[in-house]
Amino acid sequence: MIHRGDEDVGSPLGVGDEDSKVNEHVNEGGILCFKCGMNGYWVGEVNLDIAFEDDGVKSIYTSWTMHAVTSRIPEDQHVKDVVKKWRAQTELDAMRESFGDEVASGLSLDQALSTLPTGLDTRMSSVRRRESTGSNMVADAMLWFLSSSIHEPKLPMIAMINGGFIRGDRIYKSNFNFTVRDVLRELPFPRHMRVLKIRGKYLKAALCQQLRGSTKGPTGSYPHLSSNSRMRYTTSGSDECISIL
Repeated sequence: MIHRGDEDVGSPLGVGDEDSKVNEHVNEGGILCFKCGMNGYWVGEVNLDIAFEDDGVKSIYTSWTMHAVTSRIPEDQHVKDVVKKWRAQTELDAMRESFGDEVASGLSLDQALSTLPTGLDTRMSSVRRRESTGSNMVADAMLWFLSSSIHEPKLPMIAMINGGFIRGDRIYKSNFNFTVRDVLRELPFPRHMRVLKIRGKYLKAALCQQLRGSTKGPTGSYPHLSSNSRMRYTTSGSDECISIL
């Protein structure tokens, strides 16, 4: 029943990507794609009213309801047991996929990697709209790794990550013990960094593209740069990025 909507599959409901927008629906090739946000904050219920004729489907009418997942909703014991059964193995698999078998073999999920000297903000409303301490830490960690691995003193080097990759949606207090589990929660997508040589004018154009829409609401493309760089930009009333200074 739930399908992306390939042409040879007559499915009325599609699943979109990990977009954070709530209650968004689009018709993609005649297929309804219904997105309910991330991190399990919402559950979407879709009702289909299908009328048939002798030669097939006459019409399909859709309606939907969004249900907020809060602490007031009682746990379903059966679902809880299933989740508990599989979560431990899933988290171990994620650790191996993210760090590699050799590194992961020397780690545990609750192993503290650092005690935070100050608080960190990884809230979606922050990392997708403005500079934040959590995204600063990630970009600086990337720069440290690159600087330790690449030695080309003639070229300036910066690191950049878009806010949509940072998924924890949390505030960490100072003196918090940041663990392997926290890293996986914040960066759940096992992706490799890419190193590019790029002209400044093209970098500015790319940053402008990423900043579009950021004054209207959170956007996953919002760019975060390492601390060895500074970005100032202006926008117009149409929310187009006019210039990177």
